[in-house]
Amino acid sequence: MVSVQPSFPFPGTKIMIRLPCLPVCFLACFALLSVAAADEPVVLAEPFPVGSEYRVDIRVELSGRMSVPNKDGKPQLVTVVGKSVLYYDERVLPSDEPGTEKVLRAYRDVQFARTIGIGGDREQRADIRKDVRRMVVIRKTLPNRSAVKSPFSPDGPLMWSEI
Repeated sequence: MVSVQPSFPFPGTKIMIRLPCLPVCFLACFALLSVAAADEPVVLAEPFPVGSEYRVDIRVELSGRMSVPNKDGKPQLVTVVGKSVLYYDERVLPSDEPGTEKVLRAYRDVQFARTIGIGGDREQRADIRKDVRRMVVIRKTLPNRSAVKSPFSPDGPLMWSEI
């Protein structure tokens, strides 16, 4: 047994520590860790049952440089600065085909803006018109685990930049 006198919180108080407890605690922790290591991998996945509703709020700010080949084939550093805002409400709808998912989205705010170029000379912007803020998005996962999305609006045709 070891006696320790701490100065905080109560000066003069003695704490008694029993050393035989330490090996028992160590063995218990080791046993728990070995059992946890032997378990199967845990997959974290969220189910999206039909009828469930979600609110998605995304804000992105980015800045950096990327290397792209120029006309001579030599790498050239290009500056990228951007800001995006994406807010929408989503409801999962019943799918028409097996292996597909269908959701209804009501976009509240959509803004994409970025500047690309050596001197920031090329500005790109995108948004979604208020007339087509309601969209149905159909997603299908392919055998190589990539996903294909097909959006359309029940309120009117989409422009290429809105797809």
